Parts: sequence; C-alpha cells; structure tokens
Amino acid sequence: MNNKRDILTIKIEEAIKKASECLLCLVLKGDEKRYIEAFFSEHIMNPEYRKIVIHSRGFCKQHFQKY
Repeated sequence: MNNKRDILTIKIEEAIKKASECLLCLVLKGDEKRYIEAFFSEHIMNPEYRKIVIHSRGFCKQHFQKY
C-alpha cells in the first residue's frame, strides 16, 4: 500500500473509523457543513460575495433551511 496520504485519504480513513453510514455520504456531509458555516460566518457580510450569491439565485430550499 502506498504511504502517501492526502486530505481526501485522511477524510476517508476518518469516515471508515466512524462507520456509521456510507463513507462518501459522511465525507460529503462534513464538507457541506463546513462550506455552509464558512459562508454564513465569513462571507455573508461581504457585499461583493452577496451579489454573486443573489445573481446565482441563492440557495435551494434544502440548503437554505439547513443552517
């Protein structure tokens, strides 16, 4: 086995240890949560970033209601 470890390998290894659901679903949920939290904590006050989000028609209902 190759000993080279990158961020994706590390995330998958952590998901394997938790083993509570599909590995990819677990990794994607974690990434999604981090992206949403970053947006609402860092980018929401940036007027240029808000323009981009508004121009792209914002978030779907599912993601808008998550956080």
